[in-house]
Amino acid sequence: NKISMVIFDRMHKISGVNLLKHNKTLAFKKAGTILLEAFDAVAEILIIENNLSYEMMKNNFNAIENIVGRKMLGFELITAEDLTRQLEKIGS
Repeated sequence: NKISMVIFDRMHKISGVNLLKHNKTLAFKKAGTILLEAFDAVAEILIIENNLSYEMMKNNFNAIENIVGRKMLGFELITAEDLTRQLEKIGS
């Protein structure tokens, strides 16, 4: 299988995790906008560098889908650390 990187406009934007305590709906909208943009760009996996952002998105994925009004079937989230570990296992 060939791996390729998908480029999308919001790939370096803040996920909204810093808004979670004060405005959960807005935090989920920000996260959902990023997720949908990656999903619509035909990404199958989104690698998330910030562990807090990953936890928010992973733990609230269904709620985020409900906020943005779309299902993202087959879309996977992974931390950069987990990806690195998996690649190291493959390489050894």
